[in-house]
Amino acid sequence: MSRLIILLLLLTFHQCKQLGQNVICSQPGVCTDQSCGTFSGFQWQQSTGNYCQIQDCSSTAFPSSGLTDQLCGSCPPITQAIYANSLGTSCVASPIPCSSTQGLTDQICKLCNSQKPFANSNGTSCIASTQSCSSNSNWTDQNCSLCFQNKPYANINGTACVASTIPCKSSSGWTDFNCNLCNPSTPIASSNGKKCIASTISCSSTSGWTDANCILCNSSTPYAAADGKSCVASTISCSSNQGWTDNNCFLCNPSTPFANIAQTACVNSSYQCIGRKFNLPQQKWTDDDCASCYSFSYISKQDGSGCLNCYALSGMTDNDCKLCNGSYDGENSYANALGACVSINCSQTSGWVTSDCTMCNPATPMPSSDGTMCVSVTSSQIIKLYLLFFILIFLID
Repeated sequence: MSRLIILLLLLTFHQCKQLGQNVICSQPGVCTDQSCGTFSGFQWQQSTGNYCQIQDCSSTAFPSSGLTDQLCGSCPPITQAIYANSLGTSCVASPIPCSSTQGLTDQICKLCNSQKPFANSNGTSCIASTQSCSSNSNWTDQNCSLCFQNKPYANINGTACVASTIPCKSSSGWTDFNCNLCNPSTPIASSNGKKCIASTISCSSTSGWTDANCILCNSSTPYAAADGKSCVASTISCSSNQGWTDNNCFLCNPSTPFANIAQTACVNSSYQCIGRKFNLPQQKWTDDDCASCYSFSYISKQDGSGCLNCYALSGMTDNDCKLCNGSYDGENSYANALGACVSINCSQTSGWVTSDCTMCNPATPMPSSDGTMCVSVTSSQIIKLYLLFFILIFLID
């Protein structure tokens, strides 16, 4: 009877045993603690082929630390929880081992390690990012460096990670390459590399400059040179039509380095127009300089002390008129009473006619009766005025 009881107990014990599932240990077919891992209360045994298994998964309480894929795989506490998490504290239903270096996803990482819940961009590791590597907003430099090995910085609006060589919030060290990556709306680095700007050309360009781009690239050289090849420190735009100085002219276009007298344009005279010292030999006025500094109607005075406006309607002398128009009759070689050049010698003492008087002095348009001068009225006109005066007196009386 006692033997029967013992046999029944043995049969019951055998039926209550929970045989582990087949796993491969570090040394296939070697089912020892050294190969499969030591776990108090659990014993390994040989299974079929190179597989090993726990003799009885119910032999003791399941451990809560030091777990391995072999123990979890042989004695999964829940269905499909065949891998140990990264900390070895529980078995998880991950589709791949938590020690994998490829194929990782956010879901797998959350199962394997709650402290590193996201997979990096290429799925080779789990990381402690605060957001998924597939996000399209709220990026920070820290998350970018964790998610992307070659894109360590967040762009300026946090919508993506970029391969810039400096953080997108930097205040120095900018290049066009980094600016374009960090913020395509300001794709160019300023000349001092301290910021990104919305210039339409690179600040290192040698052509195509405009005032707008110059002031963006370098506020100390805010205007484009006349040829558009550089920016200059002029105080006015090189396209201005007033306010010119010699310094601005030279900066804007060295081939026309002087401001004209009216300061409306730059010219290539032999010497400066404004402040010229004609008493110095190299600064005497010439016809070419007069035309450049004033206008095409100007020529130099004979002594080089100044310029004459040959189209002037006042202020001219006979000498000035001869210098401008020649000394032959009919060539406007004489100055009239208003200082304009005319073809009549207004100093003549005989031969005056009405047309000559009118030309020489509109205030005395009539020749005298003997033709020796011009007068405002003739003798006959004076007599007529006297007669009219006496008639009026007679009528009044």
